[in-house]
Amino acid sequence: MYCKNSMSPKTASVKIPGIRKTFYSTQEEMTVGDLVSDNAPQVNSWDSADLVIERMEEHGVRSIPVVDEASKFVGVISERDVLSIGILIAADSWGRFDEESPLASGIRARDLMDECGLSLSPDQSASYAAVLMLNEQLDCIPVVENSKLVGLLTHADFTRTFVNQESSVMKAA
Repeated sequence: MYCKNSMSPKTASVKIPGIRKTFYSTQEEMTVGDLVSDNAPQVNSWDSADLVIERMEEHGVRSIPVVDEASKFVGVISERDVLSIGILIAADSWGRFDEESPLASGIRARDLMDECGLSLSPDQSASYAAVLMLNEQLDCIPVVENSKLVGLLTHADFTRTFVNQESSVMKAA
């Protein structure tokens, strides 16, 4: 499901809960596509839980998108999802982690993932995405175009953009 953006790309008013000021922009507004990294790691729905954990550790990410055979976006796996399955495995093996456990060996990415109903398109307003992430307390939002994963928008994407803009201002001064 794509979120509807009611803000005009040229002029936007954003009210952030807990902050008294309303921010207005009259410039060309930054889009989600300007922020999101397009080289986000991903896993396939049939990949093993071990591979999911390995890929998350390898890339240092707390969430990883899942795609199907046709590279269509189908969901997201978070650290929380991985931890919950670890608890089940530990319980299954009476308190000892057992990689040979039938539960551990049969778990696939599709078993761990949350089927995301929420996603953004690359042309949506970055400020809209920021407010959505704040209001809904989201760590990430999938960015999807024509059912294909573009990337995963995270807090780090906003921070990286802010730091890059501030660096440019400091260099120019």
